[in-house]
Amino acid sequence: MPVTRVYNVVARHVPIVYDAYGDHDRNGMIFTLAEHETALNEVESTFPRPFPDPVKQPELLPEPHPLVRPLVLRARVGERLVIRFRNRLRQRAGIHAQGVGYRVKAADGGAVGQNPDSAVRPGGAVTYEWDATEEGVFFLGDLADLRGGEDGSQAHGLFGALIVEPEGATWTDPVTGEPLLDGLHADVHVPGQPSFREYTLFMQDESPNDNPVLPPHPRYECDRPRPHTHSPAATGEGDLPRAA
Repeated sequence: MPVTRVYNVVARHVPIVYDAYGDHDRNGMIFTLAEHETALNEVESTFPRPFPDPVKQPELLPEPHPLVRPLVLRARVGERLVIRFRNRLRQRAGIHAQGVGYRVKAADGGAVGQNPDSAVRPGGAVTYEWDATEEGVFFLGDLADLRGGEDGSQAHGLFGALIVEPEGATWTDPVTGEPLLDGLHADVHVPGQPSFREYTLFMQDESPNDNPVLPPHPRYECDRPRPHTHSPAATGEGDLPRAA
């Protein structure tokens, strides 16, 4: 029997702040772990409404929150994952893992052909089982909503990844060194091999932007050579130059 790893996953609404310039999706959706629900409830309840003007009120703009991100799960090759999935969205949703082993009639995460519908109504829950038979990175998406435009759930952020690590691997938080439940970055430790740092990169297109001011924003200036970034994840700098 394969070793079982259990994750409690929630699909939920939460505003997604892309940067410190006012770019955001007020109708964001994410997959997240149930362990993060309390913090995300606070993000949702404290989000500014109405949204401040980025030019006239830059000091009131919200910052990106580290838990508002694509869900990245990890497992060891050969493990079976039990995904206890709960849908807090206002629409049907399912979590579909591409490239892993599962029973199509029970764990597809949507309604495909004449197969039973394995998506979940709002407020409902279901349990999916996946088999991590090969190492690699596997995309997670919402098979209950296949719209490709700005109205689709995946355009609003409902996606993630499963990373299947080598046999015997463990993974820790790159900052604290503690065991890591989920996250974009991890230090991976494989018995008998050097440890390595793992980064997960997502590219999102057609994402809605509810910024009330269209770019370029005249109050924000920077004299650094282009291209460059002010992303804390990329540079370790949390401050953004602003004009006086």
